[in-house]
Amino acid sequence: MLETKDHILKTAFILFLKKGYKAVTMQDLEKETGLTKGAFYHYFKGKEEIFIEVIDKYHLSKKAYSISELDDHSSLSEFIHSQIEDIILRVKDLRHLADISNPDPFFISLILEARKYYPGFTEKTKISSKATVLIWENKIKHAQGNHEIRSDIDPEIMAETMISIGMSMFKYLMINESPEFAIDILKRQFDQVYKLIKI
Repeated sequence: MLETKDHILKTAFILFLKKGYKAVTMQDLEKETGLTKGAFYHYFKGKEEIFIEVIDKYHLSKKAYSISELDDHSSLSEFIHSQIEDIILRVKDLRHLADISNPDPFFISLILEARKYYPGFTEKTKISSKATVLIWENKIKHAQGNHEIRSDIDPEIMAETMISIGMSMFKYLMINESPEFAIDILKRQFDQVYKLIKI
């Protein structure tokens, strides 16, 4: 039963990526999953419900940080490296799953559609963003306490700065630069900021 639901979500995710939420019909979903209408409606009431679960599974849950990272005593340098590795893994996962040569711009478009067609998406994103800022802030404060970075750095502003740098890679993906190029720029930006703030 769970395998069938996962099959529906994966198939729907690929369809939404390729065609966009509005263009995908229930008939498309039924055809691509190979399920009858009755079997399909056993799992989902309609397209919006599927879309919400797709966004939850392939975007919001992927963004979620483990709360245990708040108690992790790794250095800020190690934390930055782990964030880059996490982005690399997510990009690889998307490329493997999506069955499209360059899925990144399509994925970004899908997230923009979620703002319009997923009730409560903006609020969930705000909660997730606040949690991410808090994790970065705590890492920065921890690094200051360990004399790894300068004490005159504002942890909240630096947290927002690091997150903004992370998001900047999407501009390269939107103009069809390779993920490898975008990640290389991201690494260099993070390294440059770290050099400026370390003791």
